[in-house]
Amino acid sequence: MEKDWIIVYTLDKSYKADLAIEILAENSIHGVIMNKKDSSYKSFGEFEIYVNKADAEKARELLQISKI
Repeated sequence: MEKDWIIVYTLDKSYKADLAIEILAENSIHGVIMNKKDSSYKSFGEFEIYVNKADAEKARELLQISKI
């Protein structure tokens, strides 16, 4: 992961993570998904949404409002 990127949200489903990235993109925030799901047991782990530290507060607000 690049310097100054932090986790702003975690989700349990890949489609929700994709939706979160779309919401951020619509608001000019670049985000990335880090898949932390276990490769053998899909019920373990989460999808983490990372953004640049400068965009973190706005990203958290947008994702909390969206109630994904």
